[in-house]
Parts: sequence; C-alpha cells; structure tokens
Amino acid sequence: MRPRDLPPAERFPHGARARYTSGCRCDPCRAANNAYQRSRTRAKVYGRTNALVPVAAVLRHLRALGRAGLGHKTIGDAAKVAGSTVRKVLDGRRSHLREATARRLLDVTRDAIADAALVPAGPTWKLLDELLDEGFTRTDLARRLGSKAKRPTIQIHRDRVEAATAAKVARLHRQLMR
Repeated sequence: MRPRDLPPAERFPHGARARYTSGCRCDPCRAANNAYQRSRTRAKVYGRTNALVPVAAVLRHLRALGRAGLGHKTIGDAAKVAGSTVRKVLDGRRSHLREATARRLLDVTRDAIADAALVPAGPTWKLLDELLDEGFTRTDLARRLGSKAKRPTIQIHRDRVEAATAAKVARLHRQLMR
C-alpha cells in the first residue's frame, strides 16, 4: 500500500506532530505536539514569528527586478524560493507570503541577474564611447573583451546586451580609466 492510500493518521510514524494532527493521541504523538507548541510559544515571546504578510511590497520589488532584466526563476534561485512561488506572486495568485519568504525575496538585488539575461545597452555603450574618446580603437577593445577573431571589432547591439557582456565592459572600463 502506498502512503497516500493510508488513512491520514497512519501516514506518519508515531511521535511525529503530523500524526498527532491527523488524529492520533498516543503519548509519543502528544509529546511531539507539545514540543512543537512550546517552541512556537518561545518564538512568539522573542518576536520570531513567521506570520503571513501581504505581498504588496514584495510585488513592487519583484516588478522592479523584472524591469532590470531578472526573471522569476533567477529571483527564486537567488532567494532560495521556488520559482513557481515568485510566478504566483507576480500573477496575483498569492496575496500573502510567510515573513521569512518575503524577507528573502526583498533581499534579492539586481546583482543576481543571470549572465544571459538581456539588459538595456545604453549604459554599456556610454562606457564604450568614453573608451573610444580616450583613443582606444574598436579592435583593441574587442581583443581586450575576449574576441579571438582575426580582425576583431566590437559587435554589441545598441538596444539590448547580455548582462555578462555589460559586466565585462564595465570591468574593462574600470581597468583602463584608472
């Protein structure tokens, strides 16, 4: 018999709170429930609750991260939260989250962007234009950015660029403009 085919009280071993909440009142199950209640009360006394909180602030933060180029899976990975939970918040299917989950999502910054994510190319081209104005050639910059072509040149779109490329250009700009 599979565990899900068992009656609720028999799905969990004796001495587990889940067995107690399923109806078992033996001494080990009652002890497990008492231990849970004691730890929960202690956490409340010290202000360490994990209550449900509205998602309004989290939703604003997630939308801002989305505009910066982060997807729901990337945000979920960075926050150690299921990507489906992030998606549900964005879709309006979740109105509340646990406090700890909301805190982890709010701690995610734009730095968590995936390398292949597309970001606006304006800031990248501003840095490249500064380098070109300083006298660096397109060929030299392309080589310094890692091009292995026989006749390298900068081949970066003007509207969007991969986050990894933007980071490379920013790093090169810092190195050369010291």
